Amino acid sequence: MFDQAVKDLETFIHYATETYPIDSNKRYMLGFSKGAILSITLALTMGEQLKGIVALNGYIPEFVKTEYTLRSMKDVSVFVSHGEYDSVFPVRIGHETAAYLNDQTGRLTFKLYPTDHGVSEENQSDFLQWIKTDSDSYLIKE
Repeated sequence: MFDQAVKDLETFIHYATETYPIDSNKRYMLGFSKGAILSITLALTMGEQLKGIVALNGYIPEFVKTEYTLRSMKDVSVFVSHGEYDSVFPVRIGHETAAYLNDQTGRLTFKLYPTDHGVSEENQSDFLQWIKTDSDSYLIKE
């Protein structure tokens, strides 16, 4: 089911980009928990076809690292956050995810929040500001 979900999401991303006025150079994925797992996987498999991802309280399945064809993420921006008291995915997993992604891209932001498995208002505010700042960094300044 996971493999099919990844394929379906990639197909949808391409379909939406062709069908709607979406700049393919400015595509971001955002996910929480299982959605974060899928967002990270898509970044690893689509590489620089994505501009960036926001992964909230997720991780990278080991089989994705070993069985999937991975692409370069060196210019993909990544915001990873994790709850310090996450009862679903312990904070250690957040650190491991950030360390792995840090090796893949020079554009990683990693933040911890004093929460369980959820998204605090501070976390939401931080990733929204991160997206705005990241997307502005690619605009041509006159």
